[in-house]
Amino acid sequence: MAVNEDRTHVAVVAGTTSSTLDVYVVAQDKTVAPKRVTTMETAIDDAGMLFESPYPALALSKTASFVAYVTKPSATPASTLWIAAVDGSSAPVELSTAQNFHRGATNMVDEFGGLQWVGDDDLLFWAGPNYKLPSLPATDLFRYHRGTATLSNLSNSGADLAAPWSGGTLEWDGGWRSPNGRYLYMLLDGGGQGTSLHVLDLQTFTMLRMSPLGVDIT
Repeated sequence: MAVNEDRTHVAVVAGTTSSTLDVYVVAQDKTVAPKRVTTMETAIDDAGMLFESPYPALALSKTASFVAYVTKPSATPASTLWIAAVDGSSAPVELSTAQNFHRGATNMVDEFGGLQWVGDDDLLFWAGPNYKLPSLPATDLFRYHRGTATLSNLSNSGADLAAPWSGGTLEWDGGWRSPNGRYLYMLLDGGGQGTSLHVLDLQTFTMLRMSPLGVDIT
């Protein structure tokens, strides 16, 4: 389940089996019937790399105008990341395309998680190779700006300078937003460099490391 920032709607998944699910958005005041956002009846992935959780990878934008979700098609082990307009005014947009990420057998980006919106226009998420397999962190933090349909790598810890990306060298260990909503503080595992504190400015989307190299924060 996901709740939007304005606390007016929730997003849930429902279906007859775990592989035939759809995304629904419900107004908390119950003034309107639940809105079925998807019609694909497929498996909806769990929370992915943000944290281990039984909850689906869902995120509602601030006013609940858009929902982001991760699917796990049965025909492939790779996850797919989507954004959909809750009112159905436009077709869902896939962000996990081969144009954006390497989707082949080598360095395949097949996991997406840690979904969170900033307002109604910007989606933040982590992406990289299957996080259950590598022994070292292998993800990066990405931003999708809906208004311009542009994708950018905010953490840039990997070798790729531009899309398609093949993953990075970080892993999310936890985080929180400042009380005024301006900053996102993150504990990031850098493998041999230990866990460090980073801050992301949610207005400029610039990212800074706050703790010195070699200092492991727990």
